[in-house]
Amino acid sequence: IARAIIVHRPHRWGIEEVAFQKVFRMWIEREFSELGIRCPRTEFKTSRTMKELRIEKLHPVAANGQLHLHKMHIDLEAELLGFPQYRTRDRADSLAYHAEVLPRVRRAVARAAESWLDRLNKKFAHLFGAGAGKKWHQY
Repeated sequence: IARAIIVHRPHRWGIEEVAFQKVFRMWIEREFSELGIRCPRTEFKTSRTMKELRIEKLHPVAANGQLHLHKMHIDLEAELLGFPQYRTRDRADSLAYHAEVLPRVRRAVARAAESWLDRLNKKFAHLFGAGAGKKWHQY
């Protein structure tokens, strides 16, 4: 995880908010501290939906041809094609979970960016004069 943070330089990293993940989170944050990595964390709350129901929600997406997998994801493909009889479901559940969580993440990022632009506009309004209508995001 630390290597991915260093290479990809995300603005945040996320972890599921469940008991074991809290232990894992502490281990990750200790490693980040030792390596001097500073990256804020977001904790995701899962819905109470059972794993099987979450995975089933991917079916319409796949059936409409909107689910695209990289050729290296052969284990994920096997889980999806073999569902519900396949021996594991963790990769498919992870994909379903991300599909559930990421739209909320995108909205949160958009709200944060909009708030930041609003603060800039208020702070520097005197530079544009009353009624000038210029805003930072227009540049």
